[in-house]
Amino acid sequence: MNERTVHRVKSGETLGHIAGKYGVRVSEIKRWNGLKSDMIRVGQRIVVYPRRL
Repeated sequence: MNERTVHRVKSGETLGHIAGKYGVRVSEIKRWNGLKSDMIRVGQRIVVYPRRL
């Protein structure tokens, strides 16, 4: 697995947008962060293990 990255959620971003940026699946982001829903907040820190940067 690649290096861990912490992404800070910006206004207007969705999990789908963040997943696309890092080349991962929404379901993976949710699993890595223990998220039960797709709701995220501005300023929230999300752990991502990117496939590519």
